Amino acid sequence: MGKKLVLSIILTISLIFLAGCSLFSTSWTYTDLPQGYELKKINDTEMVIGKEVDGNLEIEVEGKTIGIEKYIAEFQTSDNYIGLKALESNEEGVSVLFYIIDAKNEDVYGPYDTESTYNAVVEKIVEEELGEWKKTIDINEKGELVPNKEETEETTKDE
Repeated sequence: MGKKLVLSIILTISLIFLAGCSLFSTSWTYTDLPQGYELKKINDTEMVIGKEVDGNLEIEVEGKTIGIEKYIAEFQTSDNYIGLKALESNEEGVSVLFYIIDAKNEDVYGPYDTESTYNAVVEKIVEEELGEWKKTIDINEKGELVPNKEETEETTKDE
C-alpha cells in the first residue's frame, strides 16, 4: 500500500477513536446553547455549530462568520459565550483547536493551537465564568446531554 493510503486509514481510525463515535451513530441537534446557537452532528466526522436564522442553522451571515464547521469534541458555555475544542485532521494526525464564540455579538475567536493560549484569551475577553467542559459524545440521538456513566460514578465517589 502507498504511504498516503496508510496515512489516510490511520487518520480515519484516529478521528473515530478520538471522537468516541460508533460507525452507526445518528445525527442530532443540541440546542441548549446561549443566544440561539445550536450544535449539529451531521455524521461521524462532521459537526457544525451555528445560529438558528430563519429556520436554518447558519455559520455565516452577510459575509460574517458566526459559527464553525469542525468536529467539536468538547464545549463549555455561559450565558453569552461558548468555548470549543475541535478536532482537525492533518498530515501529522489529528490536532485539537480551541475557539471562543461570543454568542451575543456573533463573533468567533480562534483557532488557538494550545489550551494555554485559549485560556489566556478567555481571561481577557470573556466576561463570564465558563462552565465545565462537556463532551459531545455524551449527547444522545435526541440531542440531550447525558453524562457518561464512568464520570457519574467518579463524581459520586468524590463526594
